[in-house]
Formats: sequence, structure tokens, C-alpha cells
Amino acid sequence: MKSLDRLDVNLERPTINLEINRVGIINVHIPIFSMRIGDYSALAIARVSAFINLPPDIKGIHASRNYESIMDVFLSHVGKEMRIEEFCCHIAKDLLRRHDYASSSEVKMKCLIIFPQETPRTGRVSYEKSYLLGKAIAVKKDNHNAFITRKGVGVEVVGITACPSAQRTLLAEVMRMSKDEDVKRILTNDMIPKATHIQRAYARVFLEFKNDYKLNALSLIKITRESMSSQTYELLKREDEAQVILNALNNPMFAEDVVRKIAKRLIEEFPDLPNDTIIKILVRSLESIHQHDLVAKLYITAKRLKDYL
Repeated sequence: MKSLDRLDVNLERPTINLEINRVGIINVHIPIFSMRIGDYSALAIARVSAFINLPPDIKGIHASRNYESIMDVFLSHVGKEMRIEEFCCHIAKDLLRRHDYASSSEVKMKCLIIFPQETPRTGRVSYEKSYLLGKAIAVKKDNHNAFITRKGVGVEVVGITACPSAQRTLLAEVMRMSKDEDVKRILTNDMIPKATHIQRAYARVFLEFKNDYKLNALSLIKITRESMSSQTYELLKREDEAQVILNALNNPMFAEDVVRKIAKRLIEEFPDLPNDTIIKILVRSLESIHQHDLVAKLYITAKRLKDYL
């Protein structure tokens, strides 16, 4: 009889014979490292989640192996630059090497990155933050080497939306109240900004595709920031602040408009995007005159999006 300390409970047969699709660890923080974003290198602080499938005849995973996969891949790339999806791919394959009973793995990663932008009027350098998202799915057949089937890249950015409905309603109300025709002419002049409520908006864009395609995440950040009523900046002098507000008022957009603009820009910027690419866009508007928020979502393949446009 084996001593109790030599028994591997994890490999025992469970009382219920049922495969579990994904078991793993989430929100593992890794130290600062260099992340490649297009032609730009950024220092990143990352959180990683790593999963495998669990066969029906295995009681539980060896969770420490997941942590070891994350850290060993990280340590082997210290001092090197890597794309976020490549980092996920290395971990996903390493998981299947360590867990010989698993046939599929999935790794997700979220990095906080800081990058410079110029303020709109004074041209000062303002350091902005965004989140970079990565994903990789690996499979293993007949105990052979693991290979990547899908990977993904995404971003989370902040911007501003200005409500077009309130803007039109307010203008009509002011026009109705005004008795002076000269005032009315001024109000309808396109050069005059029209008041409306403005709020911060969060956009999440994620593209999932086959392993042989590469995508510039910095372009994703640029597309998403430019698809709002206005961009936001950490540093704003008075002239910059005025310009941001003018930009927003002159470009009123619903959250739905932002989703559609991002989708259109993706096809324009990445015409070679594979047809089976899965595109996920979410925009959340933190409504300034309500206690609730408004969310718009799009989930579509590149082929279908190209057909629409």
C-alpha cells in the first residue's frame, strides 16, 4: 500500500464521470516587461489566466503547473520584446506539455500600457493608458505536440461621447424660445458649437483569428480612440480642454455610432483581415444625466462585416 503522501488525489477517478471544458487559474500578475505593439515598445504590467480541459476520468488539475507555465515562459523572455498574442501562444503550448492528460488549453492576458500622445492644441506630451488584450487556444491530438488553433488581440480604451439627440432637442427648444431672427441665424451656423451632455465612454475591441495572421495592436488603439466623439487626455491646458469639448460637440455620437465607426475602420485599415476572423466590439457610455449606463455590442465575422459594408 502506498503511503498517503505519495498518493496523487488529482489523478483519481471522480465520482461523476464528466469532462470539464476549462479549469485553471486567473489573474496571475507578472512583473513589468517589454511588450511589442506594432513599431512601438511599451513597458507593461500584466494579468494572465491559464486553462486546460479536464478529461472525465481525472478528478482535478495540477494547478501549480499552470502557474509554472506562466512564470517559466515569462522568465525565459526577460529582456526580450514580444507581442501579447505570442506570449499567450507560448504559455498555451507549455500547458499541454505539462498536463499530459489535457488535449486543449486557453490563455488570456491583459496588460496595462502607457504611451505618449500630443495634446490637441498646445502639442504637449501627455502619457495615456490603455489595456492590451491577448488570447491563444492550443490543442493536442494523440499525445503529439501542441499547436495553436486560434489567437486574438484586443484593446480597451477611453474616450468621450456627446449625445446627438439631446443636442438637436436643445437646439430646437432654444430656437422656439428665441424671438430674435438674428439669434436664430447664429444658432444654426455650423461654426457655432451646440450644447449637449457629454460623458466618458469605454470601448473594448477584440479580434480572434487563425494562427498565421498578425495584427498591429497600436493601430487598434488609434482606430478606437479616433472613433469617439473626442479623445481624452491626461494633460489638458485650457486651450486643449476647449478643443476637446469643441471636438466632441462638433462630432456628436451615440454608443451605437461608435461601434459602427470602429467596425468600418477595422475593414478599411485591415483589408487583408481573414474572413473567418471573429470581431467583438463593446462600447459602454457612462451616462452623465442618468444613474444607469448604456452599452452597445457587436459580434460578427469579418466576412459578414465586409458584406454589410
